[in-house]
Amino acid sequence: MRSLFQSCLQSCVLFGRRGLLPLLRNGLLGIACAMATPAFAQAPAKVILIGFAGPLSEEPAQSARDAALMAIQEINARSPQVAGEKVQFKLLDQNDKADANIAALTARYFVSSKVVGVIGHWNSATSIAAARIYSDAGIVQISPSATASQYTQLGLSTAFRMVGHDGNRSSYIGRYAVNVLRAQRILVIDDATSYGAGMADQFTTYVRTNSGLQVSRGSISSKTSNFVPVLDLVRKTHPDLIFHAGRLFADGLTHGEGFVGGLARLGYPGKLILGEATIDPHSMRAAEAAGIDVYAVSPGTPLEKLPGYKVFQKNFSKDSTARITPYTPAAYDAVYVLVDALQRAGSRDAQAVQAALRKGRYNGVTGTIAFDGKGDLVDPRYTIYKIRQGAWVPLEVTNSK
Repeated sequence: MRSLFQSCLQSCVLFGRRGLLPLLRNGLLGIACAMATPAFAQAPAKVILIGFAGPLSEEPAQSARDAALMAIQEINARSPQVAGEKVQFKLLDQNDKADANIAALTARYFVSSKVVGVIGHWNSATSIAAARIYSDAGIVQISPSATASQYTQLGLSTAFRMVGHDGNRSSYIGRYAVNVLRAQRILVIDDATSYGAGMADQFTTYVRTNSGLQVSRGSISSKTSNFVPVLDLVRKTHPDLIFHAGRLFADGLTHGEGFVGGLARLGYPGKLILGEATIDPHSMRAAEAAGIDVYAVSPGTPLEKLPGYKVFQKNFSKDSTARITPYTPAAYDAVYVLVDALQRAGSRDAQAVQAALRKGRYNGVTGTIAFDGKGDLVDPRYTIYKIRQGAWVPLEVTNSK
């Protein structure tokens, strides 16, 4: 490409010696140079914002955010276009601290920032708190991790999720407890949240309806270390299986080891199933030492069995040191699913993008991704794990049916 100086010089020559002086006097040389600037100079790509929201002080959400950023970087490297226009995507991340009130403020910030879609929120309460705000603005929301059934039962056309909901998961756990573990006396404990109580209710309904077994109930708040009332319930009911619904043993809630220690002091000989989303073997050492058979259910297929996981893991570890959880590749795929819908819709129109999401099938790291009319993942998978020699070992992978 010719330099600007050369272009200006040649423009001046066109006017000749006698024409140059008037141009200088009249301040028109800049115009002549502008006329000589190449007409084919490329316009910058249009920036399209994608939001990400979650408790970014916690490693699982950090891991998912890093995966979403990696997806955007990969997409941008391919010079993406929407409706024939060159675009560049940018991730706008916000820490909602797993607080519903902060999540609502975050959602309004994303709306005012004109994001095209949001990957989030992280937990069910924050996802639900933000859902109507996104719906009113016509912004697509794809949660990589919210599992409460209520999220997609609000009837909002903008709400989608990358994992199965708790109704499916609770039925699977109930079926496994009755048919595989042959439980006869079951104690259900929730974490005194709407999330945990809802999962516990769905599990209890399944067990009573499909086996006729009676189920005892109790609660342990994730904010307390007083396990005496529930341990008394264990002593009175003599369960051979305890199902815990909630986040007692999730990352950052290691006081759950106190409950397991209480079971060990009682000499509890039975089984413990955890219905929490993130499974962390380090927090369960006390259970293994006590000889308690501990199981946990996680959404999706084991990471090492996911299509393309080895490549994903290699690329992810180049820029992030965060631990990969089942939701890390889910967040990565969520970005690709959103961008794919934008490109197939050929528009940023909310209705067109929502329709494209519901009609599309995308092959991602987590498998084939498709949504039903409510925005739920079609044919979600679950894995049952058991602690063996300090590690979670997958026992069974199944769908929700």
